[in-house]
Amino acid sequence: MLLDIAGENLDHLKFRLNYINLATNKFSETLFIRFGTYGEVYKAKLSVLLEKKNDIVAIKRIYSRKNKQGERDFIVEIELLSKCNHPNIVSLHGFYDEEGEMILVYEFVSNGSLDDYLENVGNMKNFMWAKHIQICLNISHGL
Repeated sequence: MLLDIAGENLDHLKFRLNYINLATNKFSETLFIRFGTYGEVYKAKLSVLLEKKNDIVAIKRIYSRKNKQGERDFIVEIELLSKCNHPNIVSLHGFYDEEGEMILVYEFVSNGSLDDYLENVGNMKNFMWAKHIQICLNISHGL
């Protein structure tokens, strides 16, 4: 059970699996967005999880791998994103790490991720240098 990362108690970021299952309709294909790095990403309503807001979130279900890279990345994402608060960096709302499951709950980005955009060659043709520079500046501000 992951309760403490780098000496910081993160209980306030923990979600219950039954809420995540409810929000994703038990990881239904109808809410599936894409395959992400080391896992699948689903779209869900935060209101189902927190019974407060009507925000849409992305929920990443991490695959366990023999080389443990997914587990290391899971911990690194929690460490980094739990300390970041910047408009150019996706916010981490919480996580679940029990019963063999590793799940991250993120802010949902409706326009997709930067890597999605950069991988699409059609988008790159209309991508002016000014936009490249602006993205680099935004990334540097985020870091």
